Amino acid sequence: MKLGIVYSKEGKEVIRDVNLLLEELYFLDAKVFVLEELKGIAIFKNLKFFSSFEGIIKESDVVISFGGDGTIIKFAKLAARFDKPILGINIGYLGFLASLERNQLSEIKDILKGNFEILPRMILEVKGLPRTDLLALNDVVISRETSSHISSYSVFQGFSRVCHHIADGIILSSPSGSTAYSFSAGGPIIDPKLNCLAITPICPHSLNSRSFIVGTKTPLEVEYSPKKGSRVNIFIDGKLYFSGEEKGRILIHRSKLIAKFINLPSANFYKTIDKKLMGKF
Repeated sequence: MKLGIVYSKEGKEVIRDVNLLLEELYFLDAKVFVLEELKGIAIFKNLKFFSSFEGIIKESDVVISFGGDGTIIKFAKLAARFDKPILGINIGYLGFLASLERNQLSEIKDILKGNFEILPRMILEVKGLPRTDLLALNDVVISRETSSHISSYSVFQGFSRVCHHIADGIILSSPSGSTAYSFSAGGPIIDPKLNCLAITPICPHSLNSRSFIVGTKTPLEVEYSPKKGSRVNIFIDGKLYFSGEEKGRILIHRSKLIAKFINLPSANFYKTIDKKLMGKF
């Protein structure tokens, strides 16, 4: 089996963790693909070096991501473009999308034995922004700037208006993202096996504002209207992609791409919720 290792270059300890994984794999039947920057640092009998993470992902059977949720999201979307499954190893704080923690590296042998399942996760595609081909695994957030007034947001599905909010912002979340910002804003937790979206207002100026769960067969159209002199920002998976003072609209629909997450026997979605979201760290 060909294992490709990817990681965030911002973490100083990630190279140490990569080497610990290579030690676990040393006597197992695996070929490992890593970046050229690890030459002379990573020692393994079946190493192959690549100039880019994209090259690693293209040639791998399984992608192994070291980092927090942000790193896993980044590489899961790239792996989806090449139809490759990904395993997250958490070396960040929460790591809700990870299947393993850094102290569970010995369980990587289950992958080589075929003792795992692949859980498909929905990816969203966003249209209507200057940049095209934008994908969201977690969420799309439209919100006011810190110094701006609250804005109005309307969400439509087909000819029906689903909701309208006067609020600081609005979160449109996939099931994967339901445990992230949407959860913090009071949204529901959604089983990642479901194909639906959660629409959650941020600090709404109403006693009756609630989250909505909608299906994904029909795209969502979101209209936003900032007050004069105010700005609206649009974030995709936590990254700012647009900021403007004019009213506008974006279209969100389910992408044909699917993120394939590897689930090991020790991992379980509801156990993870109990451990990481119910305060039982």
